[in-house]
Amino acid sequence: MGAAGVIETVLSANALQKQILPASYGYKVSGTPVPVNVPVDNLKLSGNLCVKTASGFGGCNASLLLSTINKND
Repeated sequence: MGAAGVIETVLSANALQKQILPASYGYKVSGTPVPVNVPVDNLKLSGNLCVKTASGFGGCNASLLLSTINKND
């Protein structure tokens, strides 16, 4: 599970840097009764923050805030 968290963090940072929300390829039908907004195509991002959460077994939970740096500041 630790390796998955690292991969998710790298993918999230890459998405912020490129300003693209990657598509969820292969998504067809929601498994929940409430509609879920799942992108099936890459979307353009306009923000500079990302919150990544990880909920593990046995109460091992973490949250990470990622941000891009504005070189003009």
